[in-house]
Amino acid sequence: MNIEGAVKLSEVNFKVVSNQNHLCGESPVWLSRTKTLYWTDIDGKTLHSKNVQSKKIFDFKMPGQVSCIAPNIADGFIAAMDHSIINLDSKYQILSTINKIENGNPNWRLNDGKVDRSGSFFWVGSIYLPRDKKAAALWRVSSDGKIKKILTNLTTANGIAWSPDGNTMYLADSWESKIYKFDYNQKTGDISNKHIFFETNETQGRPDGACVDSLGYYWFAGFDGGRILRISPCGKIDREIIAPMKRPTMPAFGGHNMNTLFVTSFGNTSNETSLTNNDPMGGNVISLLLDVKGLEETPFNWNL
Repeated sequence: MNIEGAVKLSEVNFKVVSNQNHLCGESPVWLSRTKTLYWTDIDGKTLHSKNVQSKKIFDFKMPGQVSCIAPNIADGFIAAMDHSIINLDSKYQILSTINKIENGNPNWRLNDGKVDRSGSFFWVGSIYLPRDKKAAALWRVSSDGKIKKILTNLTTANGIAWSPDGNTMYLADSWESKIYKFDYNQKTGDISNKHIFFETNETQGRPDGACVDSLGYYWFAGFDGGRILRISPCGKIDREIIAPMKRPTMPAFGGHNMNTLFVTSFGNTSNETSLTNNDPMGGNVISLLLDVKGLEETPFNWNL
């Protein structure tokens, strides 16, 4: 179904998954085997999960800012925390630190991260917090734990996702309002043929976290635009869904039939005390039923 223009979220049956008003909710991950949604609150330094059957939310305090989580083959997670790549068990306990990336620079931290379709590579970008120069980058973590810097000259690496066949990779630089598209080699983890896939305008907001549906359409959160956008594989806007929060951060498919879209969002911080009043749904996690299915994330295939 191709929808012209914007569709109000209330028309597509949105529900509140969590009303905890996270400081910076991010990285929702659905696991069918546990029927559970997992996510992080970066600035709140907490990890969370909610089982759709029990309806119970589990909260776990972390020693640092966990910017992203991704499932691994050992039933736990690979994650990025501050400047480190870490290994977590299924209850978020830290099992080991895999490696540190340029440790000690207070002006940046790791940000968005995902595992590719092959399960052999975990990709993670960084965010340069002053945002006055392109000092962020993108790294590739191999299944043996080796880390290699792949791209530089970024400000805020976001929106990492792959096409259903795994041969196309997407990456957004949020501060530049641009989403890039690459050819992707699943055997080697090499990227090539970089070009602009989509650019957002001020109304749509900055491109934040993203996912891809089973038809190959790219879904991303329009931060400050208060919407979720669906882009066709050829880079044309297909639909816009108005969100109940101003700053959605990432969509992810899940649910029993993989046709539920979960959306995390940014809430209040100490230097934006008025945001909660202006954006009462900010920081919540919501879900909505769609007419299209997504793909479950491929677990990272450890070889350590």
